[in-house]
Amino acid sequence: MVPTPPTSAITIFGVDPPSNDASVHDLSLNSYNYQVDYVGVEVFTAKWLKGKSTINVSVQDFKLTNGNADPTGYLYVNVCTGGPSTCTSKKITVNQYGTGSTSFSGLSTTTKYFVRFVVPNNGDKRTFYGTIS
Repeated sequence: MVPTPPTSAITIFGVDPPSNDASVHDLSLNSYNYQVDYVGVEVFTAKWLKGKSTINVSVQDFKLTNGNADPTGYLYVNVCTGGPSTCTSKKITVNQYGTGSTSFSGLSTTTKYFVRFVVPNNGDKRTFYGTIS
């Protein structure tokens, strides 16, 4: 089965977290679909997220940009409110189909968060998509 990226994807971009005046996506209203076309080390959501006390992060079709399966088979996902000391990190180990997920609980529904995706820094470039809900 070949996974199909979400059709209403919001592209994740940026080597930096969203600016203070970036828009806010309310997860209590709908999920945040994302597409990462290219990442070498880390990438951030373009928007702030809020509205849920538990955030679920799914990753699909995690692979090298040349189309091969990623030999490391993992990435880290951080949920942050600001600088690095405000982040909670979890490791996602992807299966043979490039799929994995994790969740973060105990969050404030009114606090703004952003998500940071970190892949192994071994020179490989990766692509993936998924949903934050």
